Amino acid sequence: MENRNAYLFIWNHENWHIDKLIPKIDEVRISGKATDEWGIAGHKKVRIGDRAFITKVNDKIKGIFASGKIVAKDFMFLNHSNISVHGVVIEFDTFVHPIEDQILNIEIIKSSAPVKQKWPPQSSGTQIKPENVGELENLWERFCVETNVYKNIAVYEQTITEGASYEIIQTIYERNQYARMLCLKHHGYSCAVCDFNFEDVYGVIGKEFIHVHHLNQLSNIGEKHETNPMVDLRPVCPNCHAMLHKVNPPFTIEELKAKIKTSLPRG
Repeated sequence: MENRNAYLFIWNHENWHIDKLIPKIDEVRISGKATDEWGIAGHKKVRIGDRAFITKVNDKIKGIFASGKIVAKDFMFLNHSNISVHGVVIEFDTFVHPIEDQILNIEIIKSSAPVKQKWPPQSSGTQIKPENVGELENLWERFCVETNVYKNIAVYEQTITEGASYEIIQTIYERNQYARMLCLKHHGYSCAVCDFNFEDVYGVIGKEFIHVHHLNQLSNIGEKHETNPMVDLRPVCPNCHAMLHKVNPPFTIEELKAKIKTSLPRG
């Protein structure tokens, strides 16, 4: 399955008034998605399905406030300054108010990124280094859960539509944002393989930190499908998550548990 990239777009409220974003914010809150045109610097490299994040840049608090995927490209449009630029259409899955709501602070992203890059970038549509995408996705999902972005989603919803391809651990390209939350509400935050709990060991900084593992790989399914977060997903620590995917197809939870038991020091 072809890997997809992720791009960081910028929003300057001095040039692009918030009133133009409010209809999109409301649409996402009501229907779960909305589309909008956005200028992009690297238009020749971007592909349909690539991930998109929007960050506020001209304020004391800079940070990400929206995410989605690119659904159209290779066209010209007039931007907020009436300048013709290369554009893409982004289908947003999450969109919080960048002024009234809490946003994911860019300083948190900087301190967590495995590889150094400029946060935020100078131009809209700058590619995020592949090594940083996985950690950004984790930070963004955790932020959305902690700030109650998904408060209108029913906790007892049984099936969630999830998307096509993603690169295990590092990059998730098309997936349902709510599946992680529902899985963890049901299974908790201890690793299903080794029972490690980050909060128990690290205290408050480890609260609600855990990876979520798909028992059936999305890459093997290759199309939209129904996922039951309580049945099809499991919380796992990063170490066990990596070990599950040391083989293809991955080890089962039970197989990896057995390997831990047989590899424990004796005496």
